[in-house]
Amino acid sequence: MLGRKIRGLLPQKELIFPNKNFEARRNQLIDKQQVRKLYYDRGTVNLKPLKVNDDVYVQKNKDQTERGKVVTICDRPRSYGVQLKSGPVIERNRKHLYTFTPKSNFEVQEVDDNYGDSIENSGRTSMLDKERENVQNLVTVPSEQRRAQAKAEC
Repeated sequence: MLGRKIRGLLPQKELIFPNKNFEARRNQLIDKQQVRKLYYDRGTVNLKPLKVNDDVYVQKNKDQTERGKVVTICDRPRSYGVQLKSGPVIERNRKHLYTFTPKSNFEVQEVDDNYGDSIENSGRTSMLDKERENVQNLVTVPSEQRRAQAKAEC
């Protein structure tokens, strides 16, 4: 090009500048590319594939997400069709989909009223009793006396 020999692999007339080591240079380039790929990919982690009907959050902007449900698995790698809660079906890469488990409708169990009595009757002082005493001391003892007690304990 412009009367100079090209160092790259661009096509050129062999009569002017014969490229003798074309295959060797091509193999050398492929080896360099493989080394670069090895270092580039060493910190990557494959995300768990999603299934149809999985609940996901879809990343809309950098800090906005919207709930959706996986409807289809697309032909392209790691791409999914997602039905948004607002209505439309969109296609997103796995990188922009975050799985979550929806809140389950569980029933609150009633607490046995005699539970605390069984602890008190066991003859042991529980941590709860000690906390109650500490709270009562804070309420009934003036602040000057608390400071004096703290210095005495140290």
